[in-house]
Amino acid sequence: MKKILALTAIFLLGAVGYALADLDVTGTVEKTKSVTVNEKVRINKGVRVKGDIAVEGNQGAEASSLLNQSATENTVSRYSNEFKPQYDMIYRTATLSDSVNTNTGIVNLNQEVGNSINQANLISAAISWSEGEGVLGFANSQASMQQVNGGNSVDAVEDYTAGPQKKSLISGSILDNMGIVNVNQSVGNMNNQANQIVLAVASEALVALSEADLGQSSTGNTVYEWGTVRLDSIANSINGNVGVVNVNQSSGNMNNQSNIISISASVPSVIEMGAR
Repeated sequence: MKKILALTAIFLLGAVGYALADLDVTGTVEKTKSVTVNEKVRINKGVRVKGDIAVEGNQGAEASSLLNQSATENTVSRYSNEFKPQYDMIYRTATLSDSVNTNTGIVNLNQEVGNSINQANLISAAISWSEGEGVLGFANSQASMQQVNGGNSVDAVEDYTAGPQKKSLISGSILDNMGIVNVNQSVGNMNNQANQIVLAVASEALVALSEADLGQSSTGNTVYEWGTVRLDSIANSINGNVGVVNVNQSSGNMNNQSNIISISASVPSVIEMGAR
């Protein structure tokens, strides 16, 4: 019986031949990958400078300026009128055209047609000048400014089909001036704009120190506007000037804008002819 089974198995194995077939395999792989990167960078820098000067000066120039601007708890609500109930019909344009040109000295300009606007230009200068031997001086300038916007609210619906409702335009202006020029322009709401220049000059100064400090905050404000179109434009302007030129322009809401310059300088007590 065992021999018969063995022969049968050998017969079956011997009867197995070769088989050829084509096989197509289609597979779908779905892969989902999620990458989360948390990066925290902290830089602490401390600089302390201490110096002792054993020479006593006999002249000094010190100039300082402090400016605070605050726009808080203001509300602007513009409602529809009976002629076009779905839209507010208030339009504003501040235009500076072919103006503030070829001046010499100090020029300050504020222009606004908005609501609750703070604008300021501050200039503080101190000059100490003596000629001769043994003249030693000190110069120190300090500029500090703070602008705060908080708790303000604007609620307006305007007609966007009629183009910009608020336009700040400067064209062909602030050209070829010599000296100091400060310009503020606003058609928005609750904007703080300021230019501040502090200058201290002493002849033959041993030490010239300059400081500038700016603090700006805008918190707790709310703006709801629909269909609002605004335009700020400066064209062919602020060219060919010599000196210091500061310009702030805004058509928005609750903006803090400022330019702060603090200069402290030591100059020779005798300036050669032809020097510039």
